[in-house]
Amino acid sequence: MKHNLKPGDKVRFLNEVGTATISNITSQYIYVINEDGFEISVSASDIISVDDDNKKVVENAPPVQNYEVKKEDIIIEKFAHNEEIEEPGSTNQKPLKTDFPKGVYIAFAPVNQDILITGDVQVYVINYTPMSLILSCYSSEKNGFENIFIEEIEAASAQIIETVAHEELKKYFIAVVQIMFTTVSKNGLAKPMNIGITIKSSRFLKESNFIDNDIVGCKAVTVNLFELAMVDFVENESSFFKYGISSPEPLEATISNNNSLISKYKTGNLEAEIDLHIEKITDDCQNIEDSKKLNIQLDFFNRCLQSAIDEEYKKVVFIHGVGVGILKIELYKILKNYEFIEYRDAPISKYGIGATEVLISL
Repeated sequence: MKHNLKPGDKVRFLNEVGTATISNITSQYIYVINEDGFEISVSASDIISVDDDNKKVVENAPPVQNYEVKKEDIIIEKFAHNEEIEEPGSTNQKPLKTDFPKGVYIAFAPVNQDILITGDVQVYVINYTPMSLILSCYSSEKNGFENIFIEEIEAASAQIIETVAHEELKKYFIAVVQIMFTTVSKNGLAKPMNIGITIKSSRFLKESNFIDNDIVGCKAVTVNLFELAMVDFVENESSFFKYGISSPEPLEATISNNNSLISKYKTGNLEAEIDLHIEKITDDCQNIEDSKKLNIQLDFFNRCLQSAIDEEYKKVVFIHGVGVGILKIELYKILKNYEFIEYRDAPISKYGIGATEVLISL
């Protein structure tokens, strides 16, 4: 049976209730991921494209409002910008109302916000820091690395890098990002960074994985590259002699460490337990300023949460302690952005009142 179906298409079952997303097509079968997240094989005669099914409705409906911007008409979207890293905002500019911690992100925003799992996708780099930077992104290939883009990103801006077809996103699934800061901040000269990233293809096959991103103004899959608190600075020229020239960690090792972060805290089948107390995160907690401890804890939490999502964990318990409750409040601000996550107090009998249980339903 001839068909015009392709991976990424959303389809409806003809003989049962429900929809699915095509993950692969062979000469004999079409493989789809159903609403429960299971991959099953079906015949082309058992399914119909949602687009074909709704063709009459679409023909009579008003045109979909896409926000696509051509490469030659790149828009720089300015938002909260301050010169001092420690301060939440400047006195002469209105800060952006966002729950995103300061840092750098890559966001993948579908052009058609009505159908998120197919069609063209705009790739943003979000530089939510007070420093301009040059960012290079390389795809990991069998024969080495292939450059995807090199762009200079202004401080406190979100820039559209490119618009790609949904099936072309695979070049970002295993990639390496190199960052060179071009602005000297109050804290000194920021050291260059090498960051390995991995993204599971399944994140783009379920609409609930696309979360409202108030910086780019639409639903997107957003990947945190790093948070500002993790940047190292060289204060003056004498620091070069103090620190010397260090050899960067092998890129393959960086990617591997990102993959295995959640596995270090595994307690059972797709379950983990993570202690967020500062002394559990770093051995040098005595020399860390109090103002920076919270940012370090939140960065570690974000990386662990993302690792759990990527590895499809079902339950993670985060131990945050009691204190004055600031860390717990900040965790809840982050967790509420995920439609597929439920969170609640962990069992008091085991953890007291200082832990949160996170349930992930992908």
